[in-house]
This record gives sequence, C-alpha cells and structure tokens, in this order.
Amino acid sequence: MNKNKKLVFLTGGGTMGPVAPLIGVYEELKERDEALDFVWIGTKNGPEREVINDIGIKFVAIRSGKLRRYFSLKILFDLFNVKLGFFESIYLILKYRPKIILSAGAYVSVPTAWAAWILGVPVLIHQQDVLPGLANRLMSFAAKKITTTFEKSLDDYGDKAVWVGNSIRAQFIENKITKREARQKLNLSMSPDVVLITGGGSGAQAINKIVEESLECLTRFCQVLHVTGKGKMTKKMEEERIKNPNYRVFEFLDTFGMIKSFAASDIVVSRAGMSTLTELSYLAKPAVLIPMPKTHQEQNAQVFLDSRAALVLDQEKLDVDIFVKNIRKLVNNKALREKISVASRRIIKSDAHIGIANEVFKIIK
Repeated sequence: MNKNKKLVFLTGGGTMGPVAPLIGVYEELKERDEALDFVWIGTKNGPEREVINDIGIKFVAIRSGKLRRYFSLKILFDLFNVKLGFFESIYLILKYRPKIILSAGAYVSVPTAWAAWILGVPVLIHQQDVLPGLANRLMSFAAKKITTTFEKSLDDYGDKAVWVGNSIRAQFIENKITKREARQKLNLSMSPDVVLITGGGSGAQAINKIVEESLECLTRFCQVLHVTGKGKMTKKMEEERIKNPNYRVFEFLDTFGMIKSFAASDIVVSRAGMSTLTELSYLAKPAVLIPMPKTHQEQNAQVFLDSRAALVLDQEKLDVDIFVKNIRKLVNNKALREKISVASRRIIKSDAHIGIANEVFKIIK
C-alpha cells in the first residue's frame, strides 16, 4: 500500500447484495480524489472475492458467522467466528490505519465495525432495504453516519441518517449498448420479446424450478434469457438450451454480461434485493418480482407494488399458471409495461454514490 495515500476500508460480502452499492461508491471516491487507496474486507468463500479482484482492489478475508435469530448448535460456531473476525479486524485496522470504514450491511462487516468503534475509526453504513437488517442494527451504534435508500428509513436511525437513494455501478451508467447490439452478442433474435429471469448473484432454486416447469409454455410466446446461479443449472436446462432456440441459459454472468442481458430484455423476472431493484429502477425495466419469503425482500417488493412499479408474486403461492400468466400479461400489454417503466424510474434515486461520497469526504476531511 502507498503510505502517502489515505486509506478507505470497504467491507461486505457473503452475497453480492451488500457489495454492488459499495463498488459504485468506490468508483466515485477514486475519481474524485487520487490520494485515496482502498482495501476490501470480505468473506473467505463468498462471490465477492472474484469481483473485487477483477476491479483491482486489494482483498482481505476475515472470519465471519451468520447471526441467527433462532436456536441452533451452529450459533456457537458462528459466535466463535465472529470473535475471531473481530480480532482479525483489530489487527487489520492497526496495520493499515484506515481513515474510514464503509459498509452496506453484511454479517462480515459487523466485527469490523465493532473493532473500528473500539479504535476510534469512523464508520459509515448504508441502509439499502426498507427495514433495517440485523447486521446494520448491530453496527448502528458504531456509525458516525448512516445513509439510506428510502426516505422512510430516516425514522429508524435519527440524526445520524441521510437520505441519498442507492448506488449503482458506474458500468451501468457508462456502458451504453443498444437492444439490437445486446441481442446479437447474446445470440437472441429481435422478436419475440426477451424475458430475463435471474435469482440474483447466487441464483434462486425456487425460481429456477418454476422456470424449468414453465419453459415449454413460455418459449411459445417469448425468448427466455435465464441466469441460474453457479452450480444450479440442471440437465434439463442444458438439454433445452441445445434444442430450444428461444431459450438461453447461463450459470453466471459478470457485470458486463448482466449489462448486455438487461439491455437485451423487454421484461425482467427477479428477486427483490436492493442492488437488483436499483438497477431495474435506473434502467426503467418492467419487472415481475418474486421476493424471498419471510425476508426483507418482501418489504422491498411491497414499496414497488404500492407505487405500481412492478408486478409482485408470492413464491409460496406460485405455480406454473400464475407464473406464465403474469409474464404473458406484460408481454401482451405494452401500455402497462410503459406505466411500470415510468413508475420504476421514479422510485429510487440512482446517484447515491455521489451522496455517499460527499458524506465520506465530510468525515475524513
């Protein structure tokens, strides 16, 4: 590390949800101040390592444990790992001397935020979801500032809170690609309509299953571009990819692959994680949301539903008929798609990377 530069710790991982907004903030900070340097504190086995290494940020993994709200013998193991992660964080902070630590909510961030509080290093937390997650609640006392995606979240954190929206990766803003170009690169036709179906960075087994059961019907009236998640592509999906010209399936797509997929699509079916919702809002994509049951995603999706910015399906009541009917509804009704697009674009501020960066500079300067 360059000793003449001011160091920023970015921390998050386990899933890509808490990672994507911080990448947008990193890009903004780097562009505005060349005197900054960065280290990413993440998990040992999460999907973030590969992405962070590709960006060129130094990556350091620490121990972390899932903070469970139910009884399990695994709690003891998790608590042990959290304790180890805390002491690893103490060591890293003393070694690198960061000026600030940024998190967008992740279990791996908790011991780092606690260590920062002990050592007097300021912490900034970004609250992505409508409801505060457990990780952010555990870190909030250590935070000097908490930025939020939704205005209603200001009540959860009091004077520490600033409403900025949610950050989007610079590549989504900078990489302009037409629908025609994207479809050519993905070997898709200009008609019929393209439906992108994704379960997020690690995939969603329940969504994959309903897609597999619906393929024969779906591909009669649309092209399906399906991202399953690593290790979640079935033999039937592989067979369909070979014989069905209206079905394209990938286990994983990097950022540029997803940019092409969004550009190629007319409709998106996805979970309701905030990174995906922010991208949908920025791109004004009409969407069918299937939030993960009994999680914060249900509240995220409800905000979109209340604003008529998406169709929302209950996974626990989902079957092939309901799934196909709602996709067909959007395929056949372009006026509805346009209304959803307009509402979606308005629902989330997409320049949060600027607002968060402003708060960072206020703290470190």
